[in-house]
Amino acid sequence: MTLRSRIVGMLGRLPRRTAAPEVQRSVPTRTRDDVVLLSDVWLPRPLDSSSALVLIRTPYGRDGMDLLARLLAERGHPVVVQSCRGTFGSGGQFEPFGHELEDGADTLAWLADQPWADRPISVLGASYFGHTAYSVIAADPGRVSSAAAAVTATDMHAAAVYPDGVFAPETALMWIAGLITQELPPFQRWRTIRRIRRRMPAALDAAPAEADGVLLDGKTYAPYRDWVRYDDPRDPWWDPLRRGEIRAAMPPSTLVAGWYDPFVVGQLADVEAIASAGRDVRLVVGPWTHGSPAIATTVIREGLHLLAGAGRGGATVWDEGLSRWVELDAWPPPATVRSLALDVDAALRLEPRGEVDLVWQVDPADSPPAAGGRGLNPDFAGRRRQHARERRDDVKVFTTHVLRHPLTIAGRPSLRIVTDDVEAHAQDWFVRLCDVSPRGVSRNVSDGFVRAAAGETAVTVSLAPAAFTFRPGHRVRVQIAGTGHPFHPRPVRPEHRRLLSTVAARSVLDLPVVVDGWGAAGATVTRRIP
Repeated sequence: MTLRSRIVGMLGRLPRRTAAPEVQRSVPTRTRDDVVLLSDVWLPRPLDSSSALVLIRTPYGRDGMDLLARLLAERGHPVVVQSCRGTFGSGGQFEPFGHELEDGADTLAWLADQPWADRPISVLGASYFGHTAYSVIAADPGRVSSAAAAVTATDMHAAAVYPDGVFAPETALMWIAGLITQELPPFQRWRTIRRIRRRMPAALDAAPAEADGVLLDGKTYAPYRDWVRYDDPRDPWWDPLRRGEIRAAMPPSTLVAGWYDPFVVGQLADVEAIASAGRDVRLVVGPWTHGSPAIATTVIREGLHLLAGAGRGGATVWDEGLSRWVELDAWPPPATVRSLALDVDAALRLEPRGEVDLVWQVDPADSPPAAGGRGLNPDFAGRRRQHARERRDDVKVFTTHVLRHPLTIAGRPSLRIVTDDVEAHAQDWFVRLCDVSPRGVSRNVSDGFVRAAAGETAVTVSLAPAAFTFRPGHRVRVQIAGTGHPFHPRPVRPEHRRLLSTVAARSVLDLPVVVDGWGAAGATVTRRIP
């Protein structure tokens, strides 16, 4: 046990250590096309025949998994950490998503010949190496006994590359920035990252087909160009990114998500589909962005429950409004839709008093700042103050009266926008739900985006899932903008938006309300994850 693993074990409330691990570095595995993949194998001593083996396949380097592997091995589980092809010494060329199914199957075949691997196999992964974990399950569902996955989704195309059916440049550019720098020597990596960070705003402002060249100072990244070029979601080119078929055959699993992570929509959809198929699944959602450190300790703790055969169902979700964890039987809990009309005086009301007719311009050269949200960029992801957005003329804001009683929501809010055919081409709408404190500080809770077809006069924007209690003295606010930049491309030309809320056709915010709060829904509210 190292000092670091001891401290993390204590802070993460992990089970006590039972073994001393030995590690074998750069163990080769040969694939069907004669490529050699390298793995680090962590074997606990003594090796308990009843323990499960944990398989992790990652493109981000085996050294970065050392602490995770050590913590699992110290608790009796053999761990195999394998570098994906073309990364960190493994042979071949890294083609994102291209070889994970076959390489996962070949790794399972190799494990079948190892004397220390004659035991159940569990997969663990996050983000891209959550996709590799799902690919192992897809390769042989019956061979995998459990799965712990974080900030990922079975359909990477819909969850990350083309969320809401529109390309996501922020996610793509942040990811390739990490990929192309991760194997550089430390000082060179530091310098390169600084240069890329300076170019990132200009890259996000560029047209998607040119953005990688701006980011990389004239160079291009071939996979990125393919993501932009294959813009039809029905194209079979995207098939390797999709593992939705495993949801009906998932082993007992725990999925860990973050309210401010780009994958949360797809990940919670996975949970609902897995549960509907009658499979055992547990959900944990925290107040996390994609890179939050607490995700790792949560995955380890929940994974160890699964490995011990003590997996728990239900859902544990963080209510940011209460600053408490909520234990639920399932996600989403039963909720009642409460509809608030967009009304005069920039108000949200149950009973509207007048009519709204707002027209504004969307300037592609001057988009509202991100100010939080579900992004990879730590400069603006997460929960942030909204003053910089809400003071702008191109962000329309509607707010309730001061709440006299708590208002708890759980599920996916939505906004029905009534407009007219101002533009002869597709229109983007970005909607953000916010909590306004008694001091007037507005912070984001959830957001959503839609690209409406030309001529649509009623558009529904589904926001990301949320579990949030608006406390007495607070107000509910909704923002409406005509662009989803930087999460989606900015418009290519100046455009207009028109927002209507009239007696004949109301624009309405629908909130999934847990009537009378968590207690009435049979939930348990706690200070920390059980």
